[in-house]
Amino acid sequence: MRIKQNAFVLHRYLYKETSLIIVCFTEYYGLVKLVANGARSSRSNFRGILQPFIPLIIYYGGKGNMKTLYKAEQISIIIPITGKMIYGGLYFNELILKLITYDCNHLVWFHKYLYFLKILANTNNSLKYIVCCFELSLLKYLGCDINLMFKFNNAIQDKNLYRYQVDNSFVITNKLDYFSFSYYELLNIANYNFKNDKMLNVARRFTKIMLTYYFGLKNIKSYMFID
Repeated sequence: MRIKQNAFVLHRYLYKETSLIIVCFTEYYGLVKLVANGARSSRSNFRGILQPFIPLIIYYGGKGNMKTLYKAEQISIIIPITGKMIYGGLYFNELILKLITYDCNHLVWFHKYLYFLKILANTNNSLKYIVCCFELSLLKYLGCDINLMFKFNNAIQDKNLYRYQVDNSFVITNKLDYFSFSYYELLNIANYNFKNDKMLNVARRFTKIMLTYYFGLKNIKSYMFID
């Protein structure tokens, strides 16, 4: 069966003499791994379009974990992400590769991803702010919604400190350390109210804790270029 999908290339690497293996984020099937036979040949129709940030329609099929890419069409111009914003797009791609599942419907997040790519291309906001918004949106999509975490504790008071627990909740603490946040800090993070540098650093500390300690992500290569 030949499958047709809107897609973005997230990652690619060389395969055999003239081919590529690519990982695409598709509209209805999440991540798919494909072999693009002859893609590096000078006569290949794939040349120049199997790149990040280019909206594609792809046609693929086959059995097993790695399927065959039959055709790819560019459906609009490359999203014009330039300068340091490119690091943000690469970071988005790396997070999706590590957190989004293969061969599953992620329609909502596919369009959210496209939304954030367009923000990278057309915004006056800082890269750190956009990245933090992306991280929080992805965490919420994956079930780590800070608003829901608050609801788990009926005794929340605005004068308390709260410490993140690896069971995805907060407990009251007297210890001020890397894992603790004030009520107002958590409230600002939940409301995406972190445009000043101090609060933005707190929000990024929160997302780093979630990604590192809850999801076990380490050595995210593109993270170093964001700060």
